[in-house]
Amino acid sequence: MNPGSTFANRYRIIRPLGEGGMANVYLAVDTKNNQQVAIKVLRLDLQNNPDFVRRFQREAQAAAQLLHPNIVKVLDAGSFDGVQYLTMEYVDGMDLKKYISQYYPVPYAQVVNIMEQVLSAVSMAHNHGIVHRDLKPQNILVGKDGSIKIVDFGIAIARSEFGMTQTNAVLGSVHYLSPEQTRGGMATNKSDIYALGVILFEMLTGQVPYKGETVVSIAMKHSSEQMPSAKDIDPNIPQALENVILRATAKNPDNRYLTAEDMANDLRTSLSPRRANEAKLPPFTDDQAETRTIPIDDLKSQVASGIQRLDPVYTPLKDNPDSTSDSKKVVPGKKKKRKHKIWPWILAGLLAIGFGVILVAMFWPGRVQVPDTANYKLSVAEKLIRENDLEVGSISKTTSRKVKKGRVIKSDPKIGSHVAKNTKIDLIVSNGAKKLTFGDYVGSNYSDVASVLRNQGYKVKKVEKYSNSVSSGQIIKQSVDADKKVDPYETTVKFTVSKGAQKITVPTFDSLSEAQSWADQNGITLKITYSQSSDTDTGYVISQNPNGGTEISSSTVVHILVAQRVDNSSSSSSSAVPSSSSSMSSSSNGSSSSSSNSSSSSIASSSSPQK
Repeated sequence: MNPGSTFANRYRIIRPLGEGGMANVYLAVDTKNNQQVAIKVLRLDLQNNPDFVRRFQREAQAAAQLLHPNIVKVLDAGSFDGVQYLTMEYVDGMDLKKYISQYYPVPYAQVVNIMEQVLSAVSMAHNHGIVHRDLKPQNILVGKDGSIKIVDFGIAIARSEFGMTQTNAVLGSVHYLSPEQTRGGMATNKSDIYALGVILFEMLTGQVPYKGETVVSIAMKHSSEQMPSAKDIDPNIPQALENVILRATAKNPDNRYLTAEDMANDLRTSLSPRRANEAKLPPFTDDQAETRTIPIDDLKSQVASGIQRLDPVYTPLKDNPDSTSDSKKVVPGKKKKRKHKIWPWILAGLLAIGFGVILVAMFWPGRVQVPDTANYKLSVAEKLIRENDLEVGSISKTTSRKVKKGRVIKSDPKIGSHVAKNTKIDLIVSNGAKKLTFGDYVGSNYSDVASVLRNQGYKVKKVEKYSNSVSSGQIIKQSVDADKKVDPYETTVKFTVSKGAQKITVPTFDSLSEAQSWADQNGITLKITYSQSSDTDTGYVISQNPNGGTEISSSTVVHILVAQRVDNSSSSSSSAVPSSSSSMSSSSNGSSSSSSNSSSSSIASSSSPQK
């Protein structure tokens, strides 16, 4: 389509935006609302191919159901004069590849923010049963307003019809391909997570982790070499942030994050001061080095000669400076001298034999690949199976701590295996974690109980309360009944824990009424001893024990010696006048007195009061 022309009686073409393996993209203006849009048009040489037309139409359907602020929105789709097209919102900005090149180093906080937006979009797509397959910076757009948008989710829909493209070439760019994809395996959620880990590496370091002169050499590094350390390139990268890369790019998919949401949750706290001293994630013991690489036609000649480069869809390696930074420039008209070695020919022969077997197994007529249904809801998994010309077999359930209730744990035949069409695929679905009887922890030490329960998967909360009868640190009450059966990973328990007896500061008393009022307010037992005096007013506190300023518990008995005025002619004696909230005992001079208990107090032995 030429600039200035009108397409579908509605869209005025402005200029080309790019070319891909299936379609060409143009910038246009929608004459109905005068808004700029991007139009993707199926290549003319593919318009008569029913397989590609079907794929293109399904791309439109897939993209239309992904309504998310970080995914480019599909506005219109259809056919005009036999030409299949797709109209999308136009993002005015640049792709993330150019953004990194222009603004590196990108602040860590901004890296995390961008990745969180990308992960949010990918998580939503995965929940709809759609894997992107081709995540790379070139497919992530950064708008001038700072918005982040993922494009080309339509490539994902091809996985339900083809394990590879029509030419068996690599569908995604090799710099971001997971090890299982380089071996010809099906792209899964975990493949997208691997690509996101590589993108995070590139955003933090300004370069891709693996470089090479050919697609094959780069792919083999993804499969066999340990992920380089981002901190070796930038020592200031927080270890917690690098750990996100290491987990996301584990060779074995089982060692990667279970979901994109899990990766986002880990990434979100990676800059937290609480994780400042986090240790480096150790290598996974079962991440065995792989030596197989991409199953592509004529792989023997590709590896043996080391000359021809395979151009991944949308991103020619020869135009990508990151992919050729370790190669020398070739001057036109001059032949490059090569050192001929025997081992590449031997390796090529072995690879040709090995991949010949793989290709026969993969592309034998009538055989299809079992789709990745792990961690999908059962309804989505059943849909994926039927879309791949397979039938849903038996559904069995079992407990699982790793997979949420109602989601698929695994299938039989296993994911990625090649089977005949209409084969029944049995699914094992999670019934959630095994339910356990909670137990009675009242009276036990909180710290010990909390440690055990957290290791079992419980979320534990604590509320503290003063108690005169329960020792400090012991559990007074629990929110979950002791005999209740619960799923540890779905249960939060709240314990009420004793802080011990509450400490109360004793004031210095001047009068009996003051002492009685304080004792009533604080629930303290007050023991009163009266002493007759000819020169002191009745009710005056002569002495007290404990002294003023002392901290006591509510169970402590406070003793006071109170004056009782008498005439000078009277001899000194003591008498007892019980208070409603106090007890009385013999006075210090030994004369007898009566004693009584209030309803909320107890009598303790008297000691000599001091003031």
